[in-house]
Amino acid sequence: MPSPIARQAGRLNYLTRLSTRPFAGSRQGTGYPMGLKNQPAYIIRMRAKPGSGDKLFALATAGMEKSGASSRFIILREDDDRDVLWNVEVFSSDAEKKRYEASPLADLLRDEILELLAEPPMRIAAHPYSAAP
Repeated sequence: MPSPIARQAGRLNYLTRLSTRPFAGSRQGTGYPMGLKNQPAYIIRMRAKPGSGDKLFALATAGMEKSGASSRFIILREDDDRDVLWNVEVFSSDAEKKRYEASPLADLLRDEILELLAEPPMRIAAHPYSAAP
């Protein structure tokens, strides 16, 4: 059985290999919307304390919906560990990312979320390469 780190690397590898099929509104044959490659993104992994997983997922989802800074996001729950959350968040622009990160909402959410975590979160800065609609 692969180690937890190998499984995480495999999942991240999968996320980076999202479909490259062109779709409406994409640049000719590239499979991503105009400007998507220029939008900043984060891949975030958080593990909730035992019994706090549902609260973490609800809070993270509500925060993403309230912020309005992301053009798209996906929150994933691991099948093998229901307390582990993965969030792939694509910001509308560098300016929207900076605005959100400096906002009182970001501070409030960060404080509430950190109280629920069993370990420090992992955050990877990235930019989309391709995506399906």
